[in-house]
Amino acid sequence: MAIKGAFRNSPNPGARTIAYLTNQPPSELSKGTNTHFAPINTTDRTDEIEESSPMPLLSAFTVAPTIETSRLILRAHRPSDLESVTAMWAEPAVLRYVRRSPYPREEVWTRMLRYAGHWLWMGFGFWIVTDKADGHFLGEVGIHNFERDIEPEFSGTPELGYSLIGAAHGKGYATEAAKAVLNWFDSHIDLPHTNCMTSPDNIHSQRVALKCGYEYLRQSIHLGSPVAIFRRRRIIAPSP
Repeated sequence: MAIKGAFRNSPNPGARTIAYLTNQPPSELSKGTNTHFAPINTTDRTDEIEESSPMPLLSAFTVAPTIETSRLILRAHRPSDLESVTAMWAEPAVLRYVRRSPYPREEVWTRMLRYAGHWLWMGFGFWIVTDKADGHFLGEVGIHNFERDIEPEFSGTPELGYSLIGAAHGKGYATEAAKAVLNWFDSHIDLPHTNCMTSPDNIHSQRVALKCGYEYLRQSIHLGSPVAIFRRRRIIAPSP
């Protein structure tokens, strides 16, 4: 897997800072149940928060680096991606577990701007997924922190997310792209774990999460609807 990217202008561009968006440690996670998965037992707690900057600069990257896998190229969003991303977020197969109506073009544009800002503020974010063979748009994948209004809250814990066009479903692309992103994240972001949130009925998305090393954590409520929360611990590669 090849990675290319731009780094922050910093006296120590390789430094990684653990910083969260809250001054309080996250509350202890409650246990959950699910009809398909057994809950994991966790008492993880972050007791110390380092504040070295007004914003949580978690890596030296300001834009998404290009990542190559055996079949895919993951790259930063571009303004020219707007039509492809808008078309994806109008597909019934993509919206099935998200919402009933397509996302308006204006809202998709705002989302893309948010992704660009996320990299500047957080040092990680989302990528465009393309076919390595022909460059065709396949979807989006990444890790974000949107400070969701969720119960119980997990402020400060980034989330894995992925969405692919209907024609790319069932081919292993989501798992391949997500694993590449997680490998990058584990290598560059010094945080203990990430979450993944899906609809309780979206078994296909949950299978991707499980293949990427996530374990079922609990049921929760987001914007009045039930969601399934999965958690994955950071994997640190052994030193050569």
